[in-house]
Amino acid sequence: MNRRTLLTGLGVTLAGCKPEDVHLPVVTLPPVAGLTSSAGWAFPGVSTETLGSRPLVINFWATWCPYCRDEHAALADFARDTRMLLVGVAVKDTEAQVAAYLAAHGNPYAAVSVDHRLELAKPLGQRGVPTKMVFGGDRRHAGTQIGPVTDARVRNGLRDVLARIDTSRPA
Repeated sequence: MNRRTLLTGLGVTLAGCKPEDVHLPVVTLPPVAGLTSSAGWAFPGVSTETLGSRPLVINFWATWCPYCRDEHAALADFARDTRMLLVGVAVKDTEAQVAAYLAAHGNPYAAVSVDHRLELAKPLGQRGVPTKMVFGGDRRHAGTQIGPVTDARVRNGLRDVLARIDTSRPA
């Protein structure tokens, strides 16, 4: 196969993949061992089966990622938005590093897991960190933000997606 045929085929494949065609797969990832709240409760792992009707924001991140560390405070602020559920999925990381990082810097997530086998990341086409993916209560993909967020990008990007999902719900 020559390069032109390969690139043409890739372009056709990518052109046919619309974000609204992406649905959240059913995946249950284990919780991070040793990660507890200040009250001593263990944080749950990420399970796409138990979402409820609120939109879900999945943050793919890693403790070794400087951009992920830079955006941590903005995510903590964003997590206070009660219209959605923010969960963290660490990739290419360890439970010990994730637990230690969140214990030291605060845990903005409602659920946290390490996706060792890329069970959630791979079907969603997630390719790098940090990446935030938003899904409506109907499990349809509503938006993605690749790269670190700043306060302005959180307000203008992710919150706009959440507002769009909220107004599209039947009354």
